Amino acid sequence: MSLEHFPPIRVVTKATRGSVQETVARLVDIITIKDLRLFAMIDLAQDAQTVGADVPQTLLVMFGEARLAAQIITAAPLAALDLPLKVLVSSDGAQTVVSYESPRSLASRHHLQPNVANKLGLLNSVTDAVVASV
Repeated sequence: MSLEHFPPIRVVTKATRGSVQETVARLVDIITIKDLRLFAMIDLAQDAQTVGADVPQTLLVMFGEARLAAQIITAAPLAALDLPLKVLVSSDGAQTVVSYESPRSLASRHHLQPNVANKLGLLNSVTDAVVASV
């Protein structure tokens, strides 16, 4: 099946007032406060430097919650491809932003029932808290 048969990924992007480092620090704080699990932070700019590329500051933060993941995977096993949840923190030098695939897009792609899909709103609440606090 070719890619044109799939709906476009809807990405939510929110501007922050802090630097990439400040935004990531606040994101990690909120993940901790909400008792979520931080799986990984991947510094894509640093990785690009290993091949001589100059990429703007870009960090991918991966996090989740075991009960939510279990409910999602039980409802739609292939949804595990989109877990853990991911937030990209990046800067073009003038503006820092947080970006992530919208919960609605994730739910739609995996045909999640509303009782499970609504729990993906966690992405919105975490990023709203980051944007409001940095």
